[in-house]
Amino acid sequence: MKELKRKFIPAVIATILLLAGCTDTSQSPASPSSPGSDSQPKVLTPKEADGEISLDRNFYLIIDDSGSMDGRDYGTSRIEAARLALEEFATKVVLSDVNIGLYTLNQGELVPLGKQNRDAIVQKIRGIRTGGGTPLNNAIRRGTDALTKQREKQLGYGEFYLVVATDGEATDGPMDASSGGIVYARENGIPIITIGIGIKNHPLRNQSLSYREAANQQELLQALKETQGESDYFDSTVFQTPASPERNPRRVRLF
Repeated sequence: MKELKRKFIPAVIATILLLAGCTDTSQSPASPSSPGSDSQPKVLTPKEADGEISLDRNFYLIIDDSGSMDGRDYGTSRIEAARLALEEFATKVVLSDVNIGLYTLNQGELVPLGKQNRDAIVQKIRGIRTGGGTPLNNAIRRGTDALTKQREKQLGYGEFYLVVATDGEATDGPMDASSGGIVYARENGIPIITIGIGIKNHPLRNQSLSYREAANQQELLQALKETQGESDYFDSTVFQTPASPERNPRRVRLF
């Protein structure tokens, strides 16, 4: 009898294991690598992979360096007053965690957006010379491009402002034309802050987030300082366009 049990029991166990191995597994839960698995890692777009969420503030300065900036109604020349005001603004007013860039109408971009660029900005400010026209449309388009590129790096978060300081009207076409700078900035959700240097009525006056007239160097510096408080009352819906809502920046109130 004992010999029979020794032969029978292993046979039964072997049969059970064989049956278990043949069980249908077609209804088993999807593995992590299955196409329908919830644990599938998110695939980042190239733009997302190159950027990161940031609440940085960004100010891109467009400075008029046209021939009319040689005017001396500021006690000194307008361009010299602008140099002095800009240097103080960049070194004493703008916080170190704010990105700023510098562009002049006739020389193009002098310093790209950044934080560790104050020395370079001061050097370029001191070297600004006058001459040429007032291609504001082109400058606003280039400034808008720089800010939208930075916005992509920040994945749409943060604040982005185009600051235009000029003493004259555009010489490269109507600013409110379909191909003009104003429309381009609005379509891309970039607000414009304008400082009129010795000029009261400018086409940008009614197209800007704010417009300030600067009749002297002190007023120019004060106007630049006040750009740092624009986020107190900026409503992004002003710049929203139904055709391209995805271009509007996510607004983050910082103070």
